[in-house]
This record gives sequence, structure tokens and C-alpha cells, in this order.
Amino acid sequence: MLNSENYLKVEECEDRAFYRVDGRNFNLGISVKGGTHFLGLRYKFGYFVTEEVHYDEDDRCGTVQPLEKLKYKVPDDMDLENYHNNKDLFDLFMSTERTFYDMKAYDLEHELMFAKMRIKELEEKLSDYESTTASTEESV
Repeated sequence: MLNSENYLKVEECEDRAFYRVDGRNFNLGISVKGGTHFLGLRYKFGYFVTEEVHYDEDDRCGTVQPLEKLKYKVPDDMDLENYHNNKDLFDLFMSTERTFYDMKAYDLEHELMFAKMRIKELEEKLSDYESTTASTEESV
């Protein structure tokens, strides 16, 4: 998408923190290099860790906009420089991504539950209104 004006600027991004992002190849990223780049898990002929540039950092090649900082952080002792063959980082992404999407599903289930409750409430109001209107018309 990369058209939102409501995204976090480079200076708002904390290194080693996970973010929900709008990126070309991923939705979950780790801020690196002072927020100018993000690492993410991409699928193309298999999963692998890749890097994208923050949207504000390069007007031609910036492909990621961080939308929300998450509560997860990469441990300080984990190497992020050599991410291409870092199995620990790959495993961390896989487990965090599962948790991230499980949380999104949980949030959506709750939104649906509240929407159903609101629909029921509105149906009851409509029924009461129709009953009142019918009573008023009969008495006239």
C-alpha cells in the first residue's frame, strides 16, 4: 500500500523492536540501523529473512512503513548484521509471527462478537420502534 500518512517516522523507531509494518514483502518487521531499515520474513520459494528500507529514507526504494510498535524485542546478544544465515533469528521470526497472527485472530474474534451484540441491540430497538409505531397507527 505505502500510501498512509499515519506511520511511524524513522526517529520514532527503536532498534531491535518488532513492528507491525506495511512493507512490500512482509507485515512484521524488526527495526535496525537506527530505524532506517527493517528485517522481515519473506516467502518466495521458501521462507527467508530479508531487509527493506524505511519509506522516508529513500523516495525511490523505500518500501516499508512501520505502523505500530509491538511488545516484542530481539535479544541483545542476537546478531542482526548477518541475518541471511541466522537460524536463531529465523526461528524467532517464525514464533513471533505465529503469535502476532494468533493475536490478530483473537482481536478479530472479539470485534465480531461485539458487532453481533450491537446488531442484536439494534434489532431489538427496531422491533420496539415497529411495535410502538404499529400501536400508534391502530389507535389513530
